[in-house]
Amino acid sequence: MNFPDFMFSAKNKIPASQQNTADIEGYYYTAKDGSQMAFWTYKADRVSKEHKHDYDEWMLCVEGEYIVTIDGVEHKLLAGDELFIPKGSLQGGSVKAGTRSIHAFGGQRVSPFETVAYTKDIKEEVLAFLTQAFAESGKTFEIEGRHKIYKDIEKNFERFLCLKDGSKVIGTVAVKKLNDSDCELKTMYLLKEYQGKKLGYGLAKTAIEFASKKGYSRIYLDSMKQHEKALKLYSSLGFKETGRYNDNDKAEVFMVKELKVEN
Repeated sequence: MNFPDFMFSAKNKIPASQQNTADIEGYYYTAKDGSQMAFWTYKADRVSKEHKHDYDEWMLCVEGEYIVTIDGVEHKLLAGDELFIPKGSLQGGSVKAGTRSIHAFGGQRVSPFETVAYTKDIKEEVLAFLTQAFAESGKTFEIEGRHKIYKDIEKNFERFLCLKDGSKVIGTVAVKKLNDSDCELKTMYLLKEYQGKKLGYGLAKTAIEFASKKGYSRIYLDSMKQHEKALKLYSSLGFKETGRYNDNDKAEVFMVKELKVEN
């Protein structure tokens, strides 16, 4: 048996990047207070990586077998068994193929936003986004002029990430190599209607983590004095003001962050 078809809306599918268990299919619903319910179908034996939530969770095993570990204690759930998981608990476990489960979360377990790596098939969407983002910043996007670097994104950036709301690109950030030790944070843009939701912080943090894993020692950025909110964001991420490191005649502020190299 399976969940009824009406529950499988593509708009509610949980992105693979937000799954704690590999190769499973899940869908979610969000309440007005921000709490969520989700259901999963496990088509193969799987192990769930250990994780924590800062909200309570309740789960019901609808079919199959689910072994949940909470702070080192195993709980074996069969069809009809339920379990309460207090917030802050270290949880993990394993599940048998054919298992189905329903979960209620006291907070936001799934974000409607997904960060994806740039590919050529979304080039037009990215260029349209940049045109809008530049306009919102009071600038003109000149793809044939000073912004021609975006004509070949894969060639000119080591990593280019897009934040999406469904199929819509709403934010970007990129990492550009300067030399073997240093890189640069580039193309940090977020549409105005999505600002103030800490999305920019998460986007920039993802790019910084990538730079650390690549072995860079420092990551630089340039900006303008009028972008006060952006400068405050960069400071919260650990960037410090430094001297000019490039020939960008539009930039007024230059910042750098020392990176902890990840092995």
